[in-house]
Amino acid sequence: MKNIFLIIMLLSAFMVLTGCSDDDSSTSAISCTTLQATAVEKYTAMVESMDMTTFFPTAASCSDLVTAMQALVDNSCNTPEAVLEEGETAEAVTAADVAEIQTVCDMIGRVNTTP
Repeated sequence: MKNIFLIIMLLSAFMVLTGCSDDDSSTSAISCTTLQATAVEKYTAMVESMDMTTFFPTAASCSDLVTAMQALVDNSCNTPEAVLEEGETAEAVTAADVAEIQTVCDMIGRVNTTP
């Protein structure tokens, strides 16, 4: 179970990779900036939903983060700048990144439902 907390902390570090591609195209239905703001909001909600005795967020908040991150992938956006740590550079969110978060969410879901 301590590994899940470590994974969540690693996900926090992942969220620090930032930026949005400079796509100001009027054909884009939703801007990267908007999608990034949503991802930060969902990440914050997930962290705030964590049970401080087990350090596990709710499965629903984790699922919301996966959905927000997938939107970043679908629109070729980078991770939100708001979560960057000093010295980190912007990188695009990939399907592999989302799959990693989904794996952690699946593990959390199993732990949260285990009596």
